[in-house]
This record gives sequence, structure tokens and C-alpha cells, in this order.
Amino acid sequence: MFFLISKILDLFFNPFIWILCLMLAAFFCGEKRKMRQLLLSALIVFFVFGNSFIVDEFNRAWEVKTDYSKIKKEKFRYGIVLGGIMNGYIFKTEQLIFNRSVDRLMQAVVLYKQGVIDKIVYSGGSGSIIEKNMKEGKFVKEYLLSLGIPDSNLIIDQESRNTYENAVYTKSLIGADENRRDLLITSGTHMRRSIAVFEKQGFNVVPYSADLRSGNRKYDPEHLLIPSFKALEEWNVLIHEWVGIVAYKLNGYL
Repeated sequence: MFFLISKILDLFFNPFIWILCLMLAAFFCGEKRKMRQLLLSALIVFFVFGNSFIVDEFNRAWEVKTDYSKIKKEKFRYGIVLGGIMNGYIFKTEQLIFNRSVDRLMQAVVLYKQGVIDKIVYSGGSGSIIEKNMKEGKFVKEYLLSLGIPDSNLIIDQESRNTYENAVYTKSLIGADENRRDLLITSGTHMRRSIAVFEKQGFNVVPYSADLRSGNRKYDPEHLLIPSFKALEEWNVLIHEWVGIVAYKLNGYL
């Protein structure tokens, strides 16, 4: 039930949906003055949430930063990679369709090759209500094996559907030890919630943020003034995390 509710909340707090609802309300509104107000509201929402500079600043403040050079001088037994990196799988060509969060996995592979982590723990099942059998862990394991990483250094969870289940299933696989430091690898915007959930389960995690959405500050006119749909998408990801933290606190996951 919680999984379904979280999906509904994602839709409700999506800036795309806000704009669409305002435009539909304006279209069906019979009063011209009210229609203009609704259209103006839709335009304001689009310009504010479509501003790339504004969302970059919020991402910069929210993302958990990592001292990469310091971490690469350390040694960890486990590098825990959180799922959500696939958009699909083409069975005919046996091809994984990755999304931008695949940087989580790519960073883990590099850290493994560099000897920073001994084992890659991948936690990810199906995040879809419809395609419940599209379990990421299965396909990601095959991909990692094709890269030459031995099965003995892979620990895979293919059942978890959200961050809370990531922590619970990972705990069942490797245990949670406060005296053992585990490297937690996920997107920068997702890291705050992930740390809190894993620590609640008894893990002692060190954050390694991947897929950073805020880069160097840009002051060019296009970035500062021209709204974009990409910025709306960035807001959707950020708001998803804020709503997720509130929902997780209410459910006792944090």
C-alpha cells in the first residue's frame, strides 16, 4: 500500500501536473477573468520551476557532497549501490536501457577496479507497479559479470522496490555492523534519505554521491532567464526526495 501511495504522491507533487491542471481549469472555466488568472498562474509556475538557475541552487544545497580523493585512499569491504538505474530491457538484443542514474553503478565499477571496495552490493528490484518482473538486480548482475567482475564479488538484491527495502534487503544479505564502515553509493539528491534509512537499520555508512545534478554555477542568459522542461524534471526529482523524507518519517523508516 505504501508503495502505491508513494507513486500517487509523486504525481501530485509534480510541477508538470500543476501546470497541466491550471491550464485545464482555465480551458473549462466559463469566466474570462478567472480564466486569465489561471493561465497567468500556469505561466508563473512554468517560469519559476522552469528556471534552471533556481533549481541548480536548490540541488546544490540539498545534494550530499563527497570528498572523493579522501575516500579513494580508504578501503571498504562493501560498496552498496542503490537501484533505479534502468528504464527497461530489450530481450531480443539483451540490451539494458539505462537512465542517468547509471552513474551510481559506473562509479561502483571504477571503485572496485581501483581496489577501494572488495565487493559490489547491488540493491534494486522492480520500481514499476505494472512490470513487477522487471527486476533490476538480475539484469545488472549479468551486466557486471560481462565486465569480468567475478560472481564471488557480487551480492545482489533483486526484490527491493524503494529505499527502505534497499536497506532491509541489504541487511539480510550482509548484515548491519556499526563497527564496519560501508560505502553507500547513490545519487547526490537521494543520499540524505538513503543515509537516514540505512543508519536506522544499524548500518555505518560513508556517502559516495554519484549523478550530481548541480555543477559549476552558470550565469549565461539562457541558464538564468529561459525556462526549460529539463528544469521541471529536476524539480520533480528534488520534490520527490522531500516528500519521501516526510513520508518515511511518518512511517517510522527514518
